[in-house]
Amino acid sequence: MKKTTILITALVFCMLSAFSAHALEYLEQDGFYIYYPAGTEQIAAGLQQKLPEMSAFLAGKGLPVATPLHILIDADNDMPEAFVHMTPHREIRIPLKAPGVMQEGFREPDPWAYFLFKGLCRQGIYALRGGLPAAGHYVFGEILSPNLIMPPWIDDGICDLLYQVYSGRSGMSPLDTAIFETSLPPDIAKVSNHPGVWPGYWGFRIYGRPFLAWLHRNYGWEAMLAFLDLHGRGVVPIEIDLKARKAFGKSWNALWEDFSASHPGDREVAGESLLITGYWPEPFTYWNLSGVTPGLKKTRLRGRYGYLDDDENLWISELDAEGISHITAYHGQISSQIVIEHVMDPGPGRVAVYQNGADPELIILPEAAGIFESEKELLKKTERIPAPAGTVQLSGPVRHADGRIAVAANVGGNWDIWIFSQERGWQRITSAPSIEMDPWWEGDSLVLASDISGRFQIHAADLRQLTNAPYAAILPRRGRCLTLTPSGWQTNAYNAGGLKGLVAKTAPQAVRQTAVPRDAKAYNPLPSILPNYIVPELYIGTSDVQLGFSTRSRDVSRDYSTDLGVRYSTDTQYTTLRVGGEAKDVGLRFSRYPISYNPRMAPRIEESRHEVQLYWEPEDIDVVNLNVSLNRQTYEPLNSDNVYYRVQYLPKDPDEPLEFWDREYDYWAAATLSKTYGDLSGWVTTEIYPGGQRSVYGGVNVLAGKDIFAVFHLEAGQTWGDTRQGHGTFRIGGDVGEGYFTKRTSRLFPLRGFKSNILEADQALTTGLEVYWPLANLQKGYKTLPLFLHRLRLGTFVDMGACRDHMSWDDLLVGAGFELVTSMEVAWGNLSHFRLGVAWPVKKPDYYPDWSAYNADDLDGEDGPRFILQLGKPL
Repeated sequence: MKKTTILITALVFCMLSAFSAHALEYLEQDGFYIYYPAGTEQIAAGLQQKLPEMSAFLAGKGLPVATPLHILIDADNDMPEAFVHMTPHREIRIPLKAPGVMQEGFREPDPWAYFLFKGLCRQGIYALRGGLPAAGHYVFGEILSPNLIMPPWIDDGICDLLYQVYSGRSGMSPLDTAIFETSLPPDIAKVSNHPGVWPGYWGFRIYGRPFLAWLHRNYGWEAMLAFLDLHGRGVVPIEIDLKARKAFGKSWNALWEDFSASHPGDREVAGESLLITGYWPEPFTYWNLSGVTPGLKKTRLRGRYGYLDDDENLWISELDAEGISHITAYHGQISSQIVIEHVMDPGPGRVAVYQNGADPELIILPEAAGIFESEKELLKKTERIPAPAGTVQLSGPVRHADGRIAVAANVGGNWDIWIFSQERGWQRITSAPSIEMDPWWEGDSLVLASDISGRFQIHAADLRQLTNAPYAAILPRRGRCLTLTPSGWQTNAYNAGGLKGLVAKTAPQAVRQTAVPRDAKAYNPLPSILPNYIVPELYIGTSDVQLGFSTRSRDVSRDYSTDLGVRYSTDTQYTTLRVGGEAKDVGLRFSRYPISYNPRMAPRIEESRHEVQLYWEPEDIDVVNLNVSLNRQTYEPLNSDNVYYRVQYLPKDPDEPLEFWDREYDYWAAATLSKTYGDLSGWVTTEIYPGGQRSVYGGVNVLAGKDIFAVFHLEAGQTWGDTRQGHGTFRIGGDVGEGYFTKRTSRLFPLRGFKSNILEADQALTTGLEVYWPLANLQKGYKTLPLFLHRLRLGTFVDMGACRDHMSWDDLLVGAGFELVTSMEVAWGNLSHFRLGVAWPVKKPDYYPDWSAYNADDLDGEDGPRFILQLGKPL
């Protein structure tokens, strides 16, 4: 109890000492907290004004919004969507970056209010629960919310429907409307998930919103609310059809078929078409969510704009896992990423759009950037051009050879084409109330896409129509454009002859209002730092079952966090514990865990370990990722009654007498550097112990290829000085699964085909090559079942390595095997990979029959095969 009190006191002191002036301020109003960064006071004031009306409207629709609720205007998120979280606190994260053209909410004069409404609506939907989920909510907290687990077309469609009722505006993109009217709705399974076939990732919006509007017209809001209530009471949250039958009298699939039958007429599929987000005509290259063609298939949310430079580098913008936009260059079998964050829409002439807080800018990137050049250094080399006054967002810039830049700009919800030049500054080219986008230089004049005729066509700068596509034509590029067909996109030529000169208009001078939110307060993390849930945990492995619970928390700024986890292992009959917290760049963690393994040529080791780690991970170093830590470990025998396990050190000779111990301590300092550059990643860790012991170990991973691609890995480690078994040594064998409680860099290197922890020594090295072969692009689901299969690949691999003091080629082990890897989507939105494989030992050292001196009674399974299957994460 005394140790726990000391730890908690140290953690609280660490967090409080890190409190300093923060860039955020916040407002509190009836249980609603609105957080906003400096410079966005006007946006926050608008949200504060509209919040009561929105929440009252939703309550009147049977979707009351629970409080406390934390609403953040998020400067770090470039995804045009309101991110809604129920844990570790109720939260809505609204992107500070306004949406680009054709992105969600791009026609809204106040996109932040639009995202606020969608976030509030989802909060109301997710909070509906009853029966057993409501009872369990009092024990486990916000993890028991069945309405969190629904196909995206349900909650998105309902939020869009209610927004139309609330505001009188449609959330449907005009291009989504054109696709819906052009093609018949596909099978409901392809709309419930994110397939790599037409209509692609956004199918749930293209067809789901009209479907929910049709449902509302035919069954009314009360039936839709009844379904949400039934689902919120459901014990099996992945089942939605029985609840639909009770609410509507039909299953979702039957309702979908009725909706499809009401679609206006059949459409004849016109030849071969493609799923395209963006493209480059010469040589023909296109990209979408699934990857680049021709190129590597990597799932990313990619922007519409990009270009191929003279060195055949394809530059496109992508969102990373944190929702931050970067520019990535693809060249043949490799890719690399520009370190600058919040940059998007690369265009010819190295021009792009940059989000500087609340303000969009054009930037001209430098010719080259070094692999270890920081974002700050790279930004100093860029030319930055602020957007016209009053502009909400910029999209699709293209730079002429003489330096002029054409771009689409959103002023007050209306998109027009603007030009910037050093001589004249900003000039406006179009001013129609329609959408003008996708500018492209044709000589000294411009072409663009516009829906001024009622559907998107290619137009000249004076809005003279150049195409007459049946459904839509967009993205003019070098005399070609994309035309819409019922089965996807095709490329066709447009006539760029006879274009007139540009007629520029004087740019209007908009004045930004400077209203200040009422009762603003300096940021305080305490209202949002406490967790509101406890989640049960389960791990099932071939030799162990682990049961427990955990909870985590973070404040709205994500600068402060806490972490608690407890598990019981049935194999070691041991209760593990993890507790810790972070304050900005500093963290403190305590771990209690067992370590149990049985290597060849060494005694079995079973220890109970207690670790305290104080670490520093500076976020403002973007050249490499750095972690520096001070560590203290106490260890003792896991089974104190059996002296066989109490080995003090690793004997070099099996005949050497063993020494015993009851309790020992380790102290060390560690530093880890890691870097990812495109398809190359690496890390290195060094540890220094009192008495002269030191270790250096690290690894490299390289990915190369296109449809058939290979992954190469290499891990190596060396320790100098005296070592004890399990302390300062390295191990090889099996699959790696350490670090859940310790958050330490693992000293177990992978070598498939053998048991885990098969060898242990002061030196270790493993390497391997795995080649993935595409077997099938499945894109299969069944009705509304919450499982959708994407791709099936065959992975063939060879691993090799050695682990012995003063190791040589005679110590080499080789394993080989194959895996079937299926990428799939579980429960409508959770992308995952399922691996099932088998591996065999191919080569063992010549002295293999004698290397079991300590474990003569444990030789099972050394001839293989060894199966590869895992669910969850082990200790």
